[in-house]
Amino acid sequence: MVKKIDADVIVTNSKGFRAWFAEDLLKHVRIRPEVSEQMRPFFKDFNRECLVVHLRGTDRFDDKFCRGAIDTAVQFPADLPIYVVTDQLQLFEQFQHAIPRAQLFNPKGEVLKLPKNMRQGTHLTTPPILNKYGCNKKQMLIDLLVDFVAIWAGKYRDWE
Repeated sequence: MVKKIDADVIVTNSKGFRAWFAEDLLKHVRIRPEVSEQMRPFFKDFNRECLVVHLRGTDRFDDKFCRGAIDTAVQFPADLPIYVVTDQLQLFEQFQHAIPRAQLFNPKGEVLKLPKNMRQGTHLTTPPILNKYGCNKKQMLIDLLVDFVAIWAGKYRDWE
């Protein structure tokens, strides 16, 4: 049995049995009201009848993945809204060049303040570096949850 931990975010080393069951997320993940209130404005005009594309750069950068996401997106109807969640602006720009209707879901995301050429996960970025670029770690976590909910809530998903 796992001991319940009272915390906003729990990080695990992922050792042991790993599985992905979306239903488990719905059963077990809860966002505190004060956090969900900060997230609410991001979803004001969110159309759930959409494709949400996650283009991950930094520590899992792969030139081929963006091309694959483009190849997938062009198969959807031309009037379907497409939102992009990413940690690297140049991936979005590449995607939008091919799919002009694509919108960056969170264009003011904290992670987008970091240098474009970062190749490490933002979780490894030190507080002095975050401060140098004006990034707020708490807002980065809110943005992460916003991205996560957008991916979960979209009717169609394409992610790495």
